[in-house]
Amino acid sequence: MITNTLTGTTVNTYADALSLRVAEFARKTILLKNTHSSNGLHYKLLGYAYPIASGIADTIVTETTLVAGAIARFQYREQWFHFTLQVKSAVADSHATYQVDYSLEGGH
Repeated sequence: MITNTLTGTTVNTYADALSLRVAEFARKTILLKNTHSSNGLHYKLLGYAYPIASGIADTIVTETTLVAGAIARFQYREQWFHFTLQVKSAVADSHATYQVDYSLEGGH
């Protein structure tokens, strides 16, 4: 099992909050929390079936708004090679803070 926590602050354009190889794991859980007291953020989740440098990005979760204090949960058992979770400010120049927790478990 692999677990980790990351934190950051959104900007006006999409940036990677998490970019993670998940090919070896059967169960993948990602939690995204908007830790800001008032500002919202947008997020989307991209999946790759091939190494990210040369693979095609498939949008698993389209742009979604996460209000202050809310949590988004992503749980997958489908086979993917790589996940990229991207975030940006919901309103230009009104940046939000966030936390990403993830857990990867089990082999194939």
